[in-house]
Formats: sequence, structure tokens, C-alpha cells
Amino acid sequence: MKHTPFNNSVVKAFRIIELIENEIHGLGLKDISERLNYDKATTLRFLITLENLGVIRKRDGKYFLGLKLFELGLKVPFKMIVVDKVHDILEKLVNEINETVNFGVLFECKVLYIDKIESKRSLQINTHIGDKISLHCTALGKAIFSILPERQVDSILEKIKLEKKTRNTIIEREKLLEEIKKTKKRGYSIDNEEFEEGLRCVAVPIKLEKIGFYGAISVSGPVTRFTEDTISELAKKLKNIEEKIMKEVNM
Repeated sequence: MKHTPFNNSVVKAFRIIELIENEIHGLGLKDISERLNYDKATTLRFLITLENLGVIRKRDGKYFLGLKLFELGLKVPFKMIVVDKVHDILEKLVNEINETVNFGVLFECKVLYIDKIESKRSLQINTHIGDKISLHCTALGKAIFSILPERQVDSILEKIKLEKKTRNTIIEREKLLEEIKKTKKRGYSIDNEEFEEGLRCVAVPIKLEKIGFYGAISVSGPVTRFTEDTISELAKKLKNIEEKIMKEVNM
């Protein structure tokens, strides 16, 4: 009987990737080694190799998935540079406002989450790094739409379905285009319970045209905390953050 070739090292590496994938706050060497019942030295060799390949990344002693798996075919090294440079700025913002901050980029007519920092408050939003979400019903998506060339917006709208997520979701093309115009004029977008009931978000776009990076940063929270005044204040903070990011990445 002919046996299919089987490489145990590849299987072990993939198990590490799968384990890390389910931990949005990252995992340390000891945790990974113990959970998979791998020798510590062996685990470290796998982690170093995967990190060097860009499949995972290390921050503050913990390992997270890298963008290699999420954005094959795109300019992954550039994206990783952006994420690494922006993360500390976003972390400071979370510490200041104590609300969840998200960083997304346009990918295949969706918003790809490339970074997320949860607040210490009780509400946890059910999205993770690597998730792809709709453009039309999210603050991240509408902010990204606002910086795209008009022809690209039209092209995307021809390809996607304006699916109704909540009673507030905009599913009429003309209304969405009007919302994108408002976003462009004021410099920030708002998701008013359009993606999830009880949740509001505010976002500003991040445009790095030289590397084809069309992204956005958002702050999310419950409607009880995200009043009109709060959203206005958060929008000002996000605009300041946008300026810092543009200087930091120097693009």
C-alpha cells in the first residue's frame, strides 16, 4: 500500500498557527509549549522560524498571527511595518479613552482587521484580527470609501451586496453614496448601530497612496456611552492620531 508523504514538522508548525489564531491577546512561549505538549526548545525553534517568515509576530513577549496569512499577494512587509509603527500609538489612545480601538485596511472589497486593542471595560466586541467585515455598514468601511477614487467606489458597489445587518443599516446605494460624501466633508465616519445593535463607532481614514494602503482607525462602544458629544470628541482625538500616524510611517 502506497503511503502519502507526511511531514510532521509542518503539522506541528500549523498547530502552533491554529492555536495562536484563537487567542486575540497573544500567547507566550510557555503557554504554547504546554498546550500543545511540545518541548520548549522545539517550540521556540518553530516560533522563530514562523516569525522570520512573517507568519507570526512577537510583541511584549507574546506571539500573534502576522499578516502573511491574511494578505497573500499584497505588499505584506509594508503592511506589517505600518501595523508595528501604529500599534503603540493606538495603545496609548486606548489607555486614554478606555474604549476599543480597531485598525482596518481595504482587502478584497471588505475591511480586513489588521490590529485591535480591547478596552478594559465589560463590553467586548466580537471581532478579531484577521476578520473581514462589510464596508457599507461599518465606520471603518465608510471611512475607507471616503478616500477611494470615485471609480473604485463604483466598482466595489457593483460587486458587493448591501446586506441589512440591523434596522439602521444603509442598503440603498444613493443613501450610502450620500453618507460617503458626508464622511469626506467632515473627515470622519459614524456607524450608528448599522453593524450591530447597541454599538456605535467613529472612524478616520488612513491613506498611504504610495503603497496602495487604504485603511481606517475606529473607536467602538455602546450607544449609552457614545452620545453625539462623545462621538464629536472622539473624532477630534482620532484626527490627531491620524496626523501622528502619517508622521510616524513617513509615507
